[in-house]
Amino acid sequence: MSKNYLLVSLIGFTVIAIAACSGKKSTENESEYASTIEVKNNLGIDRQDEQLVFTKQDIVNYAGEIPEGQIPKIVNSDGNQVVSQYDDMDGDGQWDELAMLIDLKANSSEKLSISFVSENEIKSFPKRANIHFGKKLDGDTTFTSLTTETRPRDHFKGKETANYQMEGPAWENDIVAFRLYFDPRNGKDIFGKRTSEMVLEQVGIEGENYHELADWGMDVLKVGNSLGSGALALKNGDELVRLTGCEDVYFTLISEGPVRAILDFDYKKWPVKDQTYDLKERVTIWAGKYGYESAVTIQGLKGEEELVTGIVNLHSDSAYFENENPGFISLATHDNQAFDEEKMGMAIIAAKSDFIANEMAPEEGEGITQTFYVRLKAKGNTPTKFHFLVGWEIQDAKFAEKEYFLQLINNEKDKLNSPLEVIQVM
Repeated sequence: MSKNYLLVSLIGFTVIAIAACSGKKSTENESEYASTIEVKNNLGIDRQDEQLVFTKQDIVNYAGEIPEGQIPKIVNSDGNQVVSQYDDMDGDGQWDELAMLIDLKANSSEKLSISFVSENEIKSFPKRANIHFGKKLDGDTTFTSLTTETRPRDHFKGKETANYQMEGPAWENDIVAFRLYFDPRNGKDIFGKRTSEMVLEQVGIEGENYHELADWGMDVLKVGNSLGSGALALKNGDELVRLTGCEDVYFTLISEGPVRAILDFDYKKWPVKDQTYDLKERVTIWAGKYGYESAVTIQGLKGEEELVTGIVNLHSDSAYFENENPGFISLATHDNQAFDEEKMGMAIIAAKSDFIANEMAPEEGEGITQTFYVRLKAKGNTPTKFHFLVGWEIQDAKFAEKEYFLQLINNEKDKLNSPLEVIQVM
């Protein structure tokens, strides 16, 4: 059967706004004054686990200078602390961003209070975003979780398989998990989950076969020579080149916790024709989301190159491309394409400003095959971003229906098109 593209018209829009003011007396354990921000949802849909990120300077702008030895605490109108995470983005040992989650009903608003407290006064929240890269160190029989790793230059598929748990680093939230083959394939795979618990530490250990359905879930994707679930390639002229052959590859864990997990992949001297490139990918997975987001920069560009990412089409004959949203396009599949032939949907969302075209790789041959892919603008200074979504019917039986998955994509695009805004109230 020949594979084909179907144009799907998805509906729905999303708009949100936020506000800030100051001057309310706080408790005796907190700084003398607290500031208030109002978060407003102008969309006609509920937004659950919606993310907000404040830089340290944002907090100063809304609530004043941060007292030495204290950090901001966010409290909602019911007096409950908002789920928050303090992330060190540059590795200097100090937090740079405050990431938080908020629930908003359709066309509603929420007032939040910002005050400053000592770190031991911040409530601990359950971990909902996790990174695990297990490796057997010299002489060990168990896996040690790494925060950094340099890939051996002679590492290839099958070599050191027993040393790397799950063949490389993996990331998860309370809905889904992904892993990257830490070898020249650089492929991305999917773990479907049946639990909201963080499970990666127990996956892929001796005696455990993650290709069989377990209480936690299973590996649900057959990748082959495709781009799997959002792996990367470069289009240089007529040639489509997988991200492989790099001289050095580095993994770095940036952050994990109750709100999000962030990890970096750095690829050095990637050979394409007679040119080499340095590529950096930052992967973020948020609690409550059906996938991850990727931000890619490439050094050494000459101007003709394009970034490519895609979806395996080994078990799907149709791709659903949609470009009616004002800010974002999507490319999706929905079929009996999970490992045990259950229904699963996969999708890529990208900004229209970065989108060039969508195409299909050959069914067979050398190089990248059996992939629906999108061509995006390659950039060296500002990241090219895309989102990869997954809906697996065992995780949620509603994903057996194509329209349910396509509506999820539509809602995510609307939210991206209308992010939360912060407006200071005098």
